[in-house]
Amino acid sequence: MNFKVAFGAAALGLAAMGSASASTGTYAFTMPLAPAAPYNTFLTVSGTSFTDIFNFTAPVGAVQASGAVVSIDLVPFANIDSIMITLFNGSNASGSMVASGSAAEFSQLENTPITAGNLYSFRVTGLIVGAPAGYYTFTAVAAPVPEPETYAMFLAGAAAVGFVVMRRRG
Repeated sequence: MNFKVAFGAAALGLAAMGSASASTGTYAFTMPLAPAAPYNTFLTVSGTSFTDIFNFTAPVGAVQASGAVVSIDLVPFANIDSIMITLFNGSNASGSMVASGSAAEFSQLENTPITAGNLYSFRVTGLIVGAPAGYYTFTAVAAPVPEPETYAMFLAGAAAVGFVVMRRRG
């Protein structure tokens, strides 16, 4: 009987250790619209791997989202390998994947098309190696829809430069 109790306790202990090997966090943030300062946070993760999810609603006037993650390695105290950022259309990464960065010490998505008012999420994953914890930074910003005046000024400037070049040749 004591053997069964000891075996059961050991099995529960191993199961608890297995479930503690990965950490998961879910966060919500307000996506800033450029030229405002980007959303930026510094996180500590533990275990052998992690998955953090950052939910946001695309701001009115946004057409593109950019996000980046950077591993802050303090070998041998904190080290993250294969850090990767992925953008999903939907919350908690339950929607469809929009785009994904490559897995490395730094991963980014730039100027990824989004629809204003829709719910999105960035998923950040990585492996913690040789240490009990790791650190990384997450940064995100949305690009606004260009105003019609921007296009008009661009075309007027291009026309003026073309006119000056033609007058100098003639």
